[in-house]
Amino acid sequence: MCIEKIISRFSSPDRQVDRFLDGTMSEDERDRFEKRCLEDRAFFLRVQERELIREKVVQTFAEKGAELSRDKLQPAARQSKLVRRAKFFTPNSRVGWAYALLALALLSLSIILILPNPRNYAVHPDLEHELGTRILRSAMVKVLSPGVETKPCGEILFAWESNAQDSFQVVVLDNQANEIKSFNTTGRSIRYQPDLAPGLYYWKLLQNDDWIYTGKIIIDDK
Repeated sequence: MCIEKIISRFSSPDRQVDRFLDGTMSEDERDRFEKRCLEDRAFFLRVQERELIREKVVQTFAEKGAELSRDKLQPAARQSKLVRRAKFFTPNSRVGWAYALLALALLSLSIILILPNPRNYAVHPDLEHELGTRILRSAMVKVLSPGVETKPCGEILFAWESNAQDSFQVVVLDNQANEIKSFNTTGRSIRYQPDLAPGLYYWKLLQNDDWIYTGKIIIDDK
């Protein structure tokens, strides 16, 4: 059984992605698949993640094959051990395949744990449309910091100018629009040391429940 079939059969329930990467889709299916990748960033990142896992698996099998080839040139005593190990992993050995599939699953899991979860970086369509300034009943407010999009490497300074006397609120949301942080102040700035997991977040500036400004924060995996 070839490596690509092993990957497709045992490593992923998403047959459509594997068919795309294997090049077995019809032209119409491929066009629809590529269109979805362009329109759905989360799906596109999942395809990229899947492609990387496949490449890692192929590389691992290739390295093991090279190791077996080198060992064949060693003395007979060592070669006999290698032959026994090679026989253990023949397709006719169910135990051998079980261990091979377990190793494959552990490799896939380790890659998934190392790589950032693409769902954490997926944009929220409604919040994306809200980015920037919006004024309703509130007095004129000018946001000074941060910009519409920021990738902080330390403390974030939320700062704005306004003649209004009421208090302001800064709310931090995850990429599912769930509130995770909230700050209130009668001043014109708030300092925040992010304690967030890697991913995409949004923040809003409000006054008297009026939404004034929306920005986004990208926390990279350090």
